[in-house]
Amino acid sequence: MKESKSGEELVNTLQAFFTSSEMTMLEKRLAIPILLEQKLSYREIGRRIDVSQETISFMKHGLTKKPRIHRKYSNNKKQQKSHSRIFSVTRSCSYNPRFD
Repeated sequence: MKESKSGEELVNTLQAFFTSSEMTMLEKRLAIPILLEQKLSYREIGRRIDVSQETISFMKHGLTKKPRIHRKYSNNKKQQKSHSRIFSVTRSCSYNPRFD
């Protein structure tokens, strides 16, 4: 998306992609970190912007936890053994499905 010249232009661009209820949810989720930074309690944030404490917790932990890296292949020896057993069973299987 190109750089927006004004906040109003950004809002208009976002409204082209989101419904009004999605815009409201986005505004609330964007407000949560700001209110947390102001040291407000979960209860006070929930009261001010009408969100559940679970939503606030989800947003807080989503912002503070270290991102997980999904690896295609595991370095774990136990998992590698398990995978090799599966492959050896499938190789020894005599069933060969035909797709006609």
